[in-house]
Amino acid sequence: MIRDGELVRAGQWWRLVTSILVQPDGWGQFAFNLLGIAVVGSALEQRRSERVWLLTYLVAGVGSGLVVTLLLPEQRDGGASDCVAGLIGALVVVWVLDRTTSTGFEALLDTVAIAYSAFFCVYLTLIDLGGVWPAIIAGDAAVAVALTASRRFGAVRTVFGLLVLVTVTGGVMTARIDGHGIGLLTGALLAIIIARTRPRRPTTAAAT
Repeated sequence: MIRDGELVRAGQWWRLVTSILVQPDGWGQFAFNLLGIAVVGSALEQRRSERVWLLTYLVAGVGSGLVVTLLLPEQRDGGASDCVAGLIGALVVVWVLDRTTSTGFEALLDTVAIAYSAFFCVYLTLIDLGGVWPAIIAGDAAVAVALTASRRFGAVRTVFGLLVLVTVTGGVMTARIDGHGIGLLTGALLAIIIARTRPRRPTTAAAT
């Protein structure tokens, strides 16, 4: 079920879809991606519909796999992290466009999503550039900075910095033909396109 570029080119196109349903690197990959789906996905669904969630998830995941397969046909891989990257890219753009302050559970969810997104972007970029331990240290530092900024300046201001982080790390990883970067930029682009064509779902704070 994993994505195998040679087999996809040989006609097993369904691997582009099935590869986002399996986690071949084990329980660590499963837990990390599941946390992202639950936290970032929920935060996105609070502001948009579940259809937008699903569309972003599938387009980012399958689209990233397709691009990597075309450019690196020898690569064999799988996992939902490219899909999660798409959710992060979309959520950050949605935050910036809406500029609304959440309350209660939604505010807590936003805070956790900000921390996860910061770690995701920095950790996976440093995996490409510097190795595992530098990535872990930098990722933890990114979480600390994100939480401090969110507490001091508020979530609305913090997400503007997060948008810069998503853009920069997405660009760096895309240049290295890393599906995570492609997913980040794809999700952000989808959110912009959808914002121009569909009305947004009001948040609880906005509704009150």
